[in-house]
Amino acid sequence: MKGNGGYQFIERVDGGNGGGTKVRDESGKGADKVDYSELKEKFNKRYKDFVNKKNEKIPQTSNTYLENELNHDKFGELPEVRGDNITGHHMPSNKYMNDKYSIETDESYAINLEHPHPGRGGRHRRTFTYGLSSRTRPEDFKLYMSLEPRDALAFDINDLRRILKEDDLYNKDSRSKIKEYIEYYENYRKNDQEDGLKIFEKP
Repeated sequence: MKGNGGYQFIERVDGGNGGGTKVRDESGKGADKVDYSELKEKFNKRYKDFVNKKNEKIPQTSNTYLENELNHDKFGELPEVRGDNITGHHMPSNKYMNDKYSIETDESYAINLEHPHPGRGGRHRRTFTYGLSSRTRPEDFKLYMSLEPRDALAFDINDLRRILKEDDLYNKDSRSKIKEYIEYYENYRKNDQEDGLKIFEKP
């Protein structure tokens, strides 16, 4: 989602602007209020730079969906089909869900995206969190891991929308798939407990 010449990616899932949102300190144990506008400005600048660099390095490989692309489920439940050139993309990232909520890779939710193998390019490799770690992109990693869960989910959803729009694939069907994905995670249950984790509830 573009705004003011940048990408307004810190945005609540329900479309709010995230004002007054709390972010965790570097240890993940605090929840002190910060100037969220300043944080968004910093993120927006880094995200714009990321998109420009990523688009230079990672080629667009197709403007059509692959079979089963945008299907979603817990990562461990997504079928593995040899040669299908797709893989599950965690939103929020696997690292985020594991560190914050001890949800393992196979239990966290993911959506299938194009990922040529062997090869280069593909929609999955163009996402912000692909390859993101404290070692590869420490500043981006620190900021991303500071987000509250609704903002982390909204960021990754908007990042995916950006890629689909670049490939002329953002349409009624993709919007429906993304809406399903959001609704699933808002009602996420770990180990089939009755009440769910409620990690993406509105504050």
